[in-house]
Amino acid sequence: MMLKLLYGYCTGVRSSRQLEAACVEQVAFRFLAANQCPDHRAFSRLRRRHLAAIVAEILEEAEQVDAEEDERYGGARGDELPEHLRTSQGRLEAIRKAKAELEDEAAEQAAQAKERTKAERAGEDPDEPEVVERCEQAAVEAAEQARPADKAQRNFTDPQSRIMRTSDRSFHQCCNAQRWSMRPVR
Repeated sequence: MMLKLLYGYCTGVRSSRQLEAACVEQVAFRFLAANQCPDHRAFSRLRRRHLAAIVAEILEEAEQVDAEEDERYGGARGDELPEHLRTSQGRLEAIRKAKAELEDEAAEQAAQAKERTKAERAGEDPDEPEVVERCEQAAVEAAEQARPADKAQRNFTDPQSRIMRTSDRSFHQCCNAQRWSMRPVR
């Protein structure tokens, strides 16, 4: 009953009679009502008897959580930079480290591409001028690919997140929900 009332407040359906009608007409309310339709007097009685106590309990719990967080974090808001990124020297070190990681990834990808090329040419004679020329060309391409892409990026505060294109065709810093759900619990 309280769920229906709370959902009604969240969606702008506040009248007891409107709540009763919504439990018949709207799927979300019908789901919350388990396909039962309480009458408007039941909603009214619930408000009179229990709403003030429930709201007071919710606010008391919120105050308790705030006090625990204030004790744990002090005056910090929780969105501050990590300690190693608060100084310009720390940020420079983080940028250098990220750049090195991106270069390592690019070199690894180039090596993998080179190995694939070797595997594809396994049946060829390596002394033929045509094969030597192709191998040299593959080496040049691998060296070019060893550089990170121009738009390769790293997030210093959350290395698991990436810039992703979202459904509204814009780009946001996002995480893969499946990746997070597959993480081992600590």
